[in-house]
Amino acid sequence: MIEYITVAHCFLHRSPDSRDFALGQEIGTAIFLIKANASVHFSNGVWYGNKRGDGKKSWPKEEAVGYTVNAVDAKETLLDRNGFEDLIKLKDIKYLNLEGCPYVDDHCLASLVHIRDSLTHLNVNRCDSITENGLATLHKLRKLERLNMSDVPKVKYPKLVAAMLEEALPNLRVNIISQLVEKRMKKRERKEEAEKSQGIDSDLGQKQSVS
Repeated sequence: MIEYITVAHCFLHRSPDSRDFALGQEIGTAIFLIKANASVHFSNGVWYGNKRGDGKKSWPKEEAVGYTVNAVDAKETLLDRNGFEDLIKLKDIKYLNLEGCPYVDDHCLASLVHIRDSLTHLNVNRCDSITENGLATLHKLRKLERLNMSDVPKVKYPKLVAAMLEEALPNLRVNIISQLVEKRMKKRERKEEAEKSQGIDSDLGQKQSVS
């Protein structure tokens, strides 16, 4: 595990390959993110990367020229502040998923001000390195509508931070659900489904006996 993290982290500290930018800045940056195990969505309606989760990556080519990246799913990648230097060059990003990224820190969140004119949805669930200081900088993201910030261990007062952000950004709604609460909700849903299924079976049994 240590070796894997070292190799992947070393990649993110390298300069992007200039050959990847032959088709332009947008595609070159997208390729860099895909190499870091993220998936990207272009405005042509196509996801590139490993969105299917089968280990096979798809790459943007000539068909993506002239289109822009409007969503990045970097869930559980090793994206860090070096990778963010390239990420923030994508000026049309609306949706950004950073859930479970261990190296995303306050500096990364502060740099999102460079895409404040486009970003509407942000997920920082389980980002262990962010604090209240980083979340406070999000008040500059004037178009932000949804923020998921569950299970951020270094944030001592998440509800207070959420209230302050929602006050600063009237269109923003913050979601805070701990893993414990989420597990309880799923358990309750499974129980309700089981009870509903039993009820259907019972009804069918009664109909059959009547017939």
